[in-house]
Amino acid sequence: WGLPFDAAHPEPPAPSTEFENVLVPKMLEAIASRGDLLSEKDDDGRTLLHNEVLYGRRETTRALLEAGADPMNTCKRGWTPADYATTVGWTDLVALLQSQG
Repeated sequence: WGLPFDAAHPEPPAPSTEFENVLVPKMLEAIASRGDLLSEKDDDGRTLLHNEVLYGRRETTRALLEAGADPMNTCKRGWTPADYATTVGWTDLVALLQSQG
C-alpha cells in the first residue's frame, strides 16, 4: 500500500486516521481495477471486510461497504464481519455493519 513496513514486526498498525487516509484511496483504486477483491477470501475464508473490521479500521470498513462489500459474508467459522467486531469489542463497527446488513 506504499506504507513503511518493518519485516521484524509485521503486525498491522493500530487503527489511526493517518494510516486510513493513506489506505482508503489505495484500497479503492485496487478494487476499481480488480472488483473481485471484495469477495476474495483468504485461507480462513475471511474477506477484506472481515480483516479490516478485525483491526478496527472504521474508515476502510465504511469505504468497503460503500464499494459494495457484503457485510453478511461468512468465513469458515461461519462468522460475519459483525461477529468479529463484537468479539474484539469494536461497538461502533458493529453498529455500522448492522446498519448495512
